[in-house]
Amino acid sequence: MDGSVDDDGEAKVREMTLLGTSLILAQKFEFALYGIVAHLSHIPEAQQEKRFRELTPEAFLRGDLSDLKATLGQLAAKFGKPLLLSSNELDKLVEDRNLIAHNYWRTFHADIDGICRRQDAEPFLTRFISLTEHLLKVISGLLARLRVEAALKEHRETEINLGDDDLVNMLLHFGHVHRHLTFTHESDGSVTVRPSINDG
Repeated sequence: MDGSVDDDGEAKVREMTLLGTSLILAQKFEFALYGIVAHLSHIPEAQQEKRFRELTPEAFLRGDLSDLKATLGQLAAKFGKPLLLSSNELDKLVEDRNLIAHNYWRTFHADIDGICRRQDAEPFLTRFISLTEHLLKVISGLLARLRVEAALKEHRETEINLGDDDLVNMLLHFGHVHRHLTFTHESDGSVTVRPSINDG
């Protein structure tokens, strides 16, 4: 038996494993972002569109899936800024997720005359997985921070129970915010938040 056939088969298995992992992580990220957004139907950004205005945590968790019409890109565009998640990293995740979901085969495998296929499927998927895992931790840190704030608001400090992962993820979220946003203290006492110069 030719060794190159075995190598090709192993490469396909590795690629399909990475592709499956990428799809699951992308869905997990979208689910986490949608879950946070479901609690924000009262903010001005959500009130502008019916699909967000009528979204509730109960509808998100137990409602009809066909009612969840917003795409990951729409969620990121509408809520990335108010959640302090907007960044080149988030934009890259959305762009790469869309390539995986809609054009992966065409980009890496279609044999079309005059079109040069990309040859970096495994490295592309590995980078996507790493980025998505990182941003999932950032969202987990945001959720931990929101839990702390909710407990403090309700004077239930004694009920705050954070594990080591919560603390690490809160630090990752804090780092993400301060790496990608610039805070300017205005003369009237307000604070203006803008993307950092390095983040476009």
